[in-house]
Amino acid sequence: MTSTIDALRASSKGKLKYDPNWYKNGRTQHIIEECTSPPSLSLKSVKDALQSIDDTISEADSLYTFQSSEISGPHVKVRSLETTIDSLADTTSSLSDLSYTISPTRGSVEVAIRHCEKEYERQAENAVKERIDKLDNVMKMLKERAEHQIMLLEEKAEAEREKSLKRLQSFEAKKTEESKRRHLKRKEHVQDRAKMLDLQVKEAEKRRVQILEEEKRREEEKKILHSLVVSHQQIGLLAERAEQLFNNCKCKQHLAASVSAMVGNIKQLRDITIVIISDTKKNGATTNHQDKMNAVYSKTKSYLEQINKLVGEAEQKGKEEEQKKKAEAAAAAEAAAAAAAAEAKKKSETSSAGQTPSGSAASASAGELESNVAADALREYEALQEKRRALFESCQELRETKDSDLKKYKFELQKAVNTTVNTISRQSGHHLLSKIQKLQALLSGRPVEVTNKQISASKHPAGVAFCKELLAKKIVKQGDEQVSSSHDSAYPIAAVAAGVWAEFPDFGEILLAEFHQVCPYLVPYYIPKKDGQSTEDYYKAQGYRYTDGQVEKQDKFLKRMTGICRLYAAILQTQSPKGPMHPHPHGIDNAWIWFTRILNLNPNPDITATLIYDMLAVCGNAMQKIYGRQFIKLLAVLIRDYVVNIEKVTPKGSGGPVMRLKTFLEKCLATNSVPPPEGALPQNFLRS
Repeated sequence: MTSTIDALRASSKGKLKYDPNWYKNGRTQHIIEECTSPPSLSLKSVKDALQSIDDTISEADSLYTFQSSEISGPHVKVRSLETTIDSLADTTSSLSDLSYTISPTRGSVEVAIRHCEKEYERQAENAVKERIDKLDNVMKMLKERAEHQIMLLEEKAEAEREKSLKRLQSFEAKKTEESKRRHLKRKEHVQDRAKMLDLQVKEAEKRRVQILEEEKRREEEKKILHSLVVSHQQIGLLAERAEQLFNNCKCKQHLAASVSAMVGNIKQLRDITIVIISDTKKNGATTNHQDKMNAVYSKTKSYLEQINKLVGEAEQKGKEEEQKKKAEAAAAAEAAAAAAAAEAKKKSETSSAGQTPSGSAASASAGELESNVAADALREYEALQEKRRALFESCQELRETKDSDLKKYKFELQKAVNTTVNTISRQSGHHLLSKIQKLQALLSGRPVEVTNKQISASKHPAGVAFCKELLAKKIVKQGDEQVSSSHDSAYPIAAVAAGVWAEFPDFGEILLAEFHQVCPYLVPYYIPKKDGQSTEDYYKAQGYRYTDGQVEKQDKFLKRMTGICRLYAAILQTQSPKGPMHPHPHGIDNAWIWFTRILNLNPNPDITATLIYDMLAVCGNAMQKIYGRQFIKLLAVLIRDYVVNIEKVTPKGSGGPVMRLKTFLEKCLATNSVPPPEGALPQNFLRS
């Protein structure tokens, strides 16, 4: 605290003295005068002012000297000098404005001081004027030097700018030249690159054309090779067909000697095809190989047609000879019977009476058989059933095998047949041809693909026979189960059946025997009841089914027979699988034979009317195209005579089939035409 008080006392304000009693002791007048008198200037103050002016001028001189030696840039620094001059002017002005008022009470000292002060003031003003003039000269000189220096600096800067500009222009020129040079070089590189790429493109295009030509050549070779293989297979089938015709001919004694030679020639031609294919695989396929194969195929086909014609002529001669022998035998038997009858008249009445019942029974039996089936039809029926039994026995070992491997093999054969037949549809002609070719390959013993596996029927001696029997049963079963519900499905199945039949006549015989076995009315054959035959066996022989000891209902029986009959009729009316120039294996002429046979038999209730209607619905249009007015006459006979006989044997309340047949015949005769079958395949469908 004490140090603070001491510091305050030592300050300027602390040294001031205050008089609280100034208004006392009669000092009031003195204080008022002191306060109201003008200020006075001491001599020391004037000297200090003059000294300040001298210092300012000397500072200006030193500044001039320093600044004149320091000028080096385009702009001269004169700011300090100007500041000094302004300061000097302010000092002079303040000095000139000083006024001294000398109190009249002060005396002569103050007057002297006043004169002295004026003298000093005058000297100061003169000194200031001199200094100002000197400063003006210095400023003028500095300005001139600065302007000159600025001009030199500007000239130097301009020279530098020109030099930089020239240097920049030279650099730009070099850069432009370098850019042009690089551009030309790049252009030349691009041109060279373009030429090289053009050459590469041309070379690539050349290679592409070569590759395409090579692929085209390979594709052509592949097609030619495939065509050769197909032709080889077809020639193999033709050779097998020729051997079958020759071996199955029952009248070889009537065959010309050339038939055997032609069969041998066909075998040689088949061997030639093997050589052609071998050469093709070794040296590549050419059109020359194809021409050779076509020539071999044409020659083989020509041989087969000649063999077929000669075999047909031989069988016709055999039939004529057989008929002639039968006629001679019948005439001899008739003569013998007449002689026996004449001799019998000479015998006694008792012996004659004993022989009469026997003769009556024989006559009745023959008459009953003739009313149920035609004699020639019965012979064909029995011959076909005999072939069916023989085929059945030939593959019995495979059918009843206990060997696990053979069972598996048998199952694969069944799958090959069933899968192919089950997938038959009217999707396209190509589809049906593929089914025909697959079944033909299977029956030929060639490998076929079944569920991504190759299987061949020739692997087992009874494999082909087993497949033929299985295929015949499967086709007839399709009529029983599928066609009976969908009549349109008969036509694609019939096309496949006819296609296989055309290549394998022995299969056709088995198929026909199977049709007759399941539906004997297609013979036609009304099988009579045999002595001692049970009712169940009798119905089964006629085509009925028995379930739990009960016979099949009539409507279901008729529906199944309709499906089987329509499938058989569809085979008759379908086009020849090999084209119109080749004979049908079992054509429409068999429908005419069936009608002539059934019209000579006594009708049975329901079944006769049903099958006649189905046969007309499917084959009627094709028969009219072939037989014309004769067929219309046949329809007239049917409605005038035969329908009446059917009505006579039809029980009351079950006349539906006969009424349907009668209505159909009346419509056909009213228009003299039979409508085409619904759902039949178009013309040339197999080639579409």
